Amino acid sequence: RRFGAETLRIILEALASTDSSKGHMVYRMIVFGLRGGYKGQLIDCLSQESVIKTVALSTTVWHEIHHFYGFLRFQELASGILYAKIKPKANLLKFLGDHFADRFPLENFMIYDEAHDYWLMHEAGKEWFTVAGDLVKTDGLLTFSSDEWMIQELFCHFVNKIAIKERENLALQQQMLPLRFRSNMIEV
Repeated sequence: RRFGAETLRIILEALASTDSSKGHMVYRMIVFGLRGGYKGQLIDCLSQESVIKTVALSTTVWHEIHHFYGFLRFQELASGILYAKIKPKANLLKFLGDHFADRFPLENFMIYDEAHDYWLMHEAGKEWFTVAGDLVKTDGLLTFSSDEWMIQELFCHFVNKIAIKERENLALQQQMLPLRFRSNMIEV
């Protein structure tokens, strides 16, 4: 309450980072904030090393979250559930939950974080939740529907047909869509 919602968001995003010093930096920033002696928002105190580092960690995670907002691809399973698999650097599955639950409130979907072995589950019309990977039995669950294969084939055909070979720019493609996101995308 003392620091505000924006500072809380920054702290949570920084703690989702893979940086080994994240806990120490966030702790030092909170201690500095509790001591007071600054004017305005805590996150505006950019003369403090711990604040600078925490904001930088948060920014890195924020960018990765927003990449997954655009690059995450759902596939329909035979059971009618939408399924996506991602491999993020940061532990950001909980940040994706609200975004996709808002966009698909009446859909059953699952997102699997392959790097951290966690699942995000959403049942239609209910709240989303996360589950540790070892608690989920996927035997026979991850069978794609027959329509899904047809849609994937049609979409890949569409992507290939609209491409203009003479205007292909691989450097720009890699800048706009980094290679690490492509492993879980169906259109690549």
